[in-house]
Amino acid sequence: MMRALALVLLTGCIVVPKTVTTERQLRAYETPAVATPRGVWVESATVSYGTIHVEATLARVCSHDVRAVMEKRTATSLGIAGVGDPGINDGYVLLLVGTFEMVALPASLLISGIIVAASDDDVETSDTSVRHVEMSCPVPAAGVTFELALPSGTTVQQTTDAAGALAYRIPDGEPANGVVIVRLGGREMRVAYP
Repeated sequence: MMRALALVLLTGCIVVPKTVTTERQLRAYETPAVATPRGVWVESATVSYGTIHVEATLARVCSHDVRAVMEKRTATSLGIAGVGDPGINDGYVLLLVGTFEMVALPASLLISGIIVAASDDDVETSDTSVRHVEMSCPVPAAGVTFELALPSGTTVQQTTDAAGALAYRIPDGEPANGVVIVRLGGREMRVAYP
């Protein structure tokens, strides 16, 4: 013990307060998904046994953020500084080695101890985005009204059900062969039938 104390006294060390900053992740979470509609698409339009069948999908892009809550903690603790350490005047330390080391070490310990005891940890938390996620998330296009142009020139309005589908029986007065035009918002799809 005495050797260790003598070594510390002869090397010109003093006790100083030092600041240590650490950062850690407290938790990660995902924000609720937000769906952005991109439009209604006709998945299929066919005629079978005199009935036109249309299936429609509402194209959407779903997005959410993966976020992290981070904690940054700055704390003051005790450290030993000596000759050659940054911030310590080597000439001053060498002077302490001589006559004042017996006073300097305990005094620096006392003063630094008071500084550390009086200081509080500085804690900051932040909520940061880790990454943004986007993916396709289509759903049935329920309640969408299509215009059906029959071969005779007659047009009818038909609305999709909850599954995004509609079925319309072609009236008996229509030609046996022809093309039904399925229209929605300026787009159209032609469906030929025998």
